[in-house]
Amino acid sequence: MILRCLYIDTPDPSFVRLENRYRAGYLDAAELEQYVARAEYGLSPSFVARELAMGHECFGIREGDALATYGWYSTSPTHFTDDLSVRFGQQWVYMHSGFTHPAYRGRRLHAIAMTTALSLYRARGYRGLVSVVSADNQASLRSCDRMGYRQ
Repeated sequence: MILRCLYIDTPDPSFVRLENRYRAGYLDAAELEQYVARAEYGLSPSFVARELAMGHECFGIREGDALATYGWYSTSPTHFTDDLSVRFGQQWVYMHSGFTHPAYRGRRLHAIAMTTALSLYRARGYRGLVSVVSADNQASLRSCDRMGYRQ
């Protein structure tokens, strides 16, 4: 497995505008419950329980009851695989496990969600976001590049 470690510390203003039909925000356990174990969202009960127990936050964009896109944000060590955890400096937030529902792909909603989350974390005093992307995931790498992520 070849991975790319990317970071971003400056929000791109072109990715902060969200159409009124969408709402963005952090999703708590009760809000996530309606999406857990529905295959279309890729959220298993054990994954969500573990992430929430570790204090990680899920930020997403919804349209009505549909979860268009989400990502998980961590300021503590995080499971990368069952056998491997990652940890970054305390001034960075690790963004991981991003997902966009197939019906919403191509609308740059994930980039808008990440940029909005970046702005919120910077307002809390963090320097920026760090992400790890598989080197063969060209779609995610292009999205990160458009947003201003650097290696």
